[in-house]
Amino acid sequence: MPCTEVRLFRIPRALIGLLVQDRYELPRGLMQRSQRALGVAEAWVSDLSTRPARRRLPHLLRRLALHAGTDATNCLPRREEIGAMLDLTIETASRLVRALRREGVLTLLPRRSAALDRGALRKALQSEGAA
Repeated sequence: MPCTEVRLFRIPRALIGLLVQDRYELPRGLMQRSQRALGVAEAWVSDLSTRPARRRLPHLLRRLALHAGTDATNCLPRREEIGAMLDLTIETASRLVRALRREGVLTLLPRRSAALDRGALRKALQSEGAA
């Protein structure tokens, strides 16, 4: 389930073939765009899966905060999704969410969202360097 608005479109394979034959720039642009998106996704995976388990969720929350709504709410994926993104079990993801709630970093809200205390998050991220 996406955290932000998503727009999808399809380009029929036959049209791509015609565009390639006619040497239009569209296919190359699509490929470059896809490559950039893949690079960003790989950076996310690398950044979020190479830390100790306790440090992964605050970093995910920091990244999700970049897409916060105008009302300062943040998307909070389901525990299964958090586990999948961070290479953690659902139980570990649940424990980490509970710990961050106790620390005041996040407050759960309805509809898979959370209020994030950015100061507490910053403190949690800084404590990583000291740990």
